[in-house]
Amino acid sequence: MLLTAADGIELRAAVWAQNAPRGTVLLCHGRSEFIEKYYPVIARLNGLGFGVFTFDWRGQGLSQRLLDSRLPGYVDHFDSYQRDLDAAMAEVARLGLADNLYLMAHSMGGCNATRRLSESDAFNAAILSAPMLGLHFSWLKLLGIRALGGLAKLRGKGEDYVQACDDRTVGDWGFKDNVLTHSEEEFARYAGLIETYPDLGLGGVTWSWLNAAMTQIDALSNLPENSVTTPTLVFTAAEDTVVSNEAIEAFAAKNEAMVHHRLENSRHEALIETPDVQAAFWARAEAFLMEQAPMV
Repeated sequence: MLLTAADGIELRAAVWAQNAPRGTVLLCHGRSEFIEKYYPVIARLNGLGFGVFTFDWRGQGLSQRLLDSRLPGYVDHFDSYQRDLDAAMAEVARLGLADNLYLMAHSMGGCNATRRLSESDAFNAAILSAPMLGLHFSWLKLLGIRALGGLAKLRGKGEDYVQACDDRTVGDWGFKDNVLTHSEEEFARYAGLIETYPDLGLGGVTWSWLNAAMTQIDALSNLPENSVTTPTLVFTAAEDTVVSNEAIEAFAAKNEAMVHHRLENSRHEALIETPDVQAAFWARAEAFLMEQAPMV
């Protein structure tokens, strides 16, 4: 299905099992991801008795891209992603699924979801996987990034790639250079989807995206204690080199509704990690969901 955000951007969305006995999970992907990557997660949630509603964020997957080239990872401001969430929530309500709603989000999706949780009590419970509440850089590198990002904005270069980023997608990386998973099989599945359907692919980030991400991260870090009151299970990956585990742990520590669990031997994407890591994730996640989501 196609949704239209308030600013006219078209978003691809899909729904499974609308009459599920435990309610519906709104599933929010990370940067560069797309619906097809999450088919195993959707099947797992369906097996637990949940319906799933999910969508591709603007600028990625098969939602409307924002630049002439499909590949640069671009957004003007993370407020735009909230408009995507607004459109998704409106469709969830139209389908009659809003009364028993849960949230599951990864990485950039976790950043957007955390903002929504701080502003809304629409969800019965939430699960966040490696939410992007900070980036995995030293304070000195972050200082340099902020300076360069500000300069790029002043020079009108927001649509340019950040240094070391380019048109390469996950399909171009190769397993050896990946920072997402230890599982060669799962990485091949992810890369294979892009190789088979190139329009799903997304390259590196632009200065505009990075500036917008830093602005949103700063805003979330400055929220007062207990800004999130929805019961939330937060996972960090012990070997994450994409997002800052310290920032996630600090945010969880100041929100009593959040429970933090660290996944050992996991890179950034636990949901496409080795079988042992996935088993550890789902053991915690399923126990949490069964507690929070009785049959209806």
